[in-house]
Amino acid sequence: MASKWGFDGSSSQSTYKQRSEVLDLDDLSFAMETSDFVKQEEAAMSEEINNISTSKYGNFEINHELHMTMIDGKIATILTQIFSRPVRDEVYKYGLSTLHMWIRCMECLLHISYNLDFKMWSPRGENKALKKARKNITQTKFKEQMGLLVDIVKQGFGTTNDGNTATKFFREYEKSA
Repeated sequence: MASKWGFDGSSSQSTYKQRSEVLDLDDLSFAMETSDFVKQEEAAMSEEINNISTSKYGNFEINHELHMTMIDGKIATILTQIFSRPVRDEVYKYGLSTLHMWIRCMECLLHISYNLDFKMWSPRGENKALKKARKNITQTKFKEQMGLLVDIVKQGFGTTNDGNTATKFFREYEKSA
């Protein structure tokens, strides 16, 4: 059986996205996402995966094949030691992030919608005010109609555009349109 796994640090979680879950606190750790820590965690997980034995279910034997493909760009950069282009072929063993593709497509569509009033990619002069007004209207409608916070800058890092937001954006495409 082929399965995927991965890891990612989290710089912050918004209150509106919190869920209560039962955690085994012995397995929980807080650490800086340094290169050494990431490499150490990857090595430890790889060792655990290598020690997984065949599972038996009735008359069936299940061999496990795990692939680390659930990682973000920072983790991929640390593990591959590729800090600029060109990209080497060994990077692809981690897979291509469809999660990030969904987020980037959502962002592209949002930015196109902000510019519909003047049909240019980069606003100039009075078009900047038009774009800002359209963006505010769009953000308000997404919040009111779908409960989504889109394209809002988080203090110190990134935006509210994440995998859960993009999933709902495309799942409910008629509302998003």
